[in-house]
Amino acid sequence: MEIESVVDDPPWFEDAADDIAVDHHHRRPGRRATSILGLIVAVALAGGGVWWHQAVTADPGLSFDGGPNVFRNADGGDITGITRVENSLGTDVNVAYEPGAPLHGFFGLYNHGRHTVTIQGLRPRGFYFLAFDGAALSKDWRTALAGRDYGRFRPFRLRPGETRYVRLDFHTARCDPAGLQKNGSSRIVALPVRYRTLGVSRTATAPFDRVSIGIETTGICDHPLR
Repeated sequence: MEIESVVDDPPWFEDAADDIAVDHHHRRPGRRATSILGLIVAVALAGGGVWWHQAVTADPGLSFDGGPNVFRNADGGDITGITRVENSLGTDVNVAYEPGAPLHGFFGLYNHGRHTVTIQGLRPRGFYFLAFDGAALSKDWRTALAGRDYGRFRPFRLRPGETRYVRLDFHTARCDPAGLQKNGSSRIVALPVRYRTLGVSRTATAPFDRVSIGIETTGICDHPLR
């Protein structure tokens, strides 16, 4: 009689396959890198936006430099009734009042700021006894302060540290002398300048560097300039 040997597999062998977990959900190796890259881009854009906003809204650093070059005539040289008084703050240019008289100042518009700007224009504006009529642009810096070689104003680019010479044209109001007083003056120390930087147009107040322009009269004008 043949004896058939039956060997039963141990229980731990039959269940061994069930203890092996196979993960079929593979992670994409580029997903984490893409997320990090997106975060870096977002941070960079946010930082760039802050920089852009600060650059656009910052003071452009414009000023009218060059000294107290104010004359009665557009060609320069006529200082009839014009005196210059030095003081600790600079120079006061005092102009004797004459009704409806022209007045011209020759200055260099200087960019003290950190960004290139495009000067778009200087709008006319009244200052009661004195009105600013507009600006002319120098064609030759060597003759600018002498009042020569000026042409029609057109927009121009002004890089940091650059100067462009302009002639500023004014005229005085026609006032009834009965309402005026001669014991004072009406003075201006700055003008508004329209400029463009980083795609945005704004207006800034550009001061006269260490210079003020005063009309020697006060009181009430029946035809003020506004």
